[in-house]
Amino acid sequence: DKKNRLIAADAKFVLKNLYYNKISIITPAVYFIEAGKLKFYTRQFQLSIKYFSKALTFLKGVNESNFDLFHQATYMTANAYYINGDYIKAVEVIEKLIHNSRTKQAWFSYATSQLLKGSSVFVLGKNDEAYYCFSESYKTANELNLYFTMAKSMYGLAQIDHKRGLPNMAVSKLLESAELFSRLDNYYDQAAVHLKLADLMIDDKKYIKAGRFLKLLIKNCKKNEIKEFIPYYHLLKGFIFLANNRSNKAVIEFDQIFIEQQSDIIKLHILMEICNFCSNSNIKDIGRKYLSELKLFFSIQRKHLNSKQTDWYQKYIDSFCF
Repeated sequence: DKKNRLIAADAKFVLKNLYYNKISIITPAVYFIEAGKLKFYTRQFQLSIKYFSKALTFLKGVNESNFDLFHQATYMTANAYYINGDYIKAVEVIEKLIHNSRTKQAWFSYATSQLLKGSSVFVLGKNDEAYYCFSESYKTANELNLYFTMAKSMYGLAQIDHKRGLPNMAVSKLLESAELFSRLDNYYDQAAVHLKLADLMIDDKKYIKAGRFLKLLIKNCKKNEIKEFIPYYHLLKGFIFLANNRSNKAVIEFDQIFIEQQSDIIKLHILMEICNFCSNSNIKDIGRKYLSELKLFFSIQRKHLNSKQTDWYQKYIDSFCF
């Protein structure tokens, strides 16, 4: 039947992948880990979790000979839960790996696991716990020269500093994070940091500095064909124009987003961000214009949302008053 044909196709692909990667001992655990990765990278997270769980049953305890496989299966399981939005389950799984990596003194595993736990508990609003996890991750990664993990951990610490009302400390950490990503030629994450820096500068009403970071962002995006951050470049540039009483220029930037952007959910969020900025800045004329567009767009999109999402968006929209 169709299900068996799909499983057979997966098996063929995985075995071929193992062969080309010269993995000589194809144990059941190795097979199920590779099959889980296949599902993970095609965003079939629930299926990937099943494969990783199966791999763990074949490992039967953690020892030096199988710790790398244990790390892969456990970390990827937690990561799948995280990306799928089940942060509580992600923490539950990754804590097992943190415990075992500390016991086995497997410090690479410890550093990456603390990073994932920090990201999970941060989303859950546990800032103090997240700060500890990011700090542990950074400290351990620094000892091992794991620049990517260092950069990600520093970015996490900066987000918490920002939430705690410590903008200077947040900016300092973000600049270090950007430097580490640059050292790795990781232009995508470097762009994300420059976007965050521009956002922080706008919050702090330092519009000239915000503009400088936006110039770095757009240069990077154009050079390396990074499209995901372009809408937010136009959004923040529009905010700078609004803050300087150049509403006509701001509208041009905002409208450019809706010409270029294909994702309806991003359009919805962009409209909400514009209304939020106008509300906080007491810019009523532009606020009324985009609130009207937001209400119309939401009325069209609500059929694609579940009841919980619909209620959340409706309450957020109703909070605006221009």
